[in-house]
Amino acid sequence: EAIRRIAGLYAVEKAARGLPPDKRVKIREAEARPVFDGLEAWLAAQLPDISGKSPLAAAIRYALTRMARLRPYLDHGILEIDNNCAERAMRAIFGIIGSAMAVIRLRSMPAHWRLPRTAMTTMANTMIGIHQMCSP
Repeated sequence: EAIRRIAGLYAVEKAARGLPPDKRVKIREAEARPVFDGLEAWLAAQLPDISGKSPLAAAIRYALTRMARLRPYLDHGILEIDNNCAERAMRAIFGIIGSAMAVIRLRSMPAHWRLPRTAMTTMANTMIGIHQMCSP
């Protein structure tokens, strides 16, 4: 049930993706807010029926304590429902750092064994990719 409700929130986001922030807010207000409120109420209603020490109860309490932090995305069209884009960007940056460390380790190798591109070129290309990936 929780997965179905969360999928409903993502379906609204999919429909609103690429729209101006004011239109995203209107769509979220009309479509996502009822789903969000319903999910919050449903989660709260589940707690009395399960053992308080169970991992499921812990997960529900965790989700409920974070609902207030997620709620602003409903009112601000520039906010995303999740941080997936930022996480993808961080993975790319950590990949660059790893590549830079590899370049440093490879300096002791003969010239014909070294990587053909410098870490700075890799970083510049990755930053361009991140910008393209995160742009609506």
